[in-house]
Amino acid sequence: GGNITVSRSTEALEGARVEVSGGTLNLTSSDDGINAANGDLTANTSGEDTSIYWIKLTGGNITVNAEGDGIDSNGNAYIDGAEVIVYGPTAGGNGALDVADGTGVFEVNSGMLLATSGTSDMAIGTSGTLTPVVFTLTSAVAAGDTLTIADASGNAVTSLITQKSTAWVLYAHSDIMKDASYSL
Repeated sequence: GGNITVSRSTEALEGARVEVSGGTLNLTSSDDGINAANGDLTANTSGEDTSIYWIKLTGGNITVNAEGDGIDSNGNAYIDGAEVIVYGPTAGGNGALDVADGTGVFEVNSGMLLATSGTSDMAIGTSGTLTPVVFTLTSAVAAGDTLTIADASGNAVTSLITQKSTAWVLYAHSDIMKDASYSL
């Protein structure tokens, strides 16, 4: 519970296991926004290991604005009930989402995930109960532009105002139906 704002950081939240079950978090970082990794260089845990590292977001409203990876787990990541918005990096070499350098799983089972990045470099998808829709733009749109995801009938499913240059968008929510068509 509660309100947490990290207005400037290198890594906004970091630990071997990061679990958020409620509250409102606004996280800004020059590197990773939420990071499950070994911050203790003396411990005997390093690298990518899905049995040691994880991120579990089971509740709350979480907004991440990161220039490194938005959500980065050296293991797996799970969203089960949280409402999460990630404004990821504008340059390559990082992504809005990263799990074990692409070998882990990022499950979204309930709640919502809206992730953007300035590039599709390092882009990963999600698995889980909620089907994501993913868009890779041919050229980036500027900060302050409004993007709307619409169903096949042209009805708006969701909209966002870009916080920075955006060329990749992922949206996972119960409103997205498997095998349906969506446009951006």
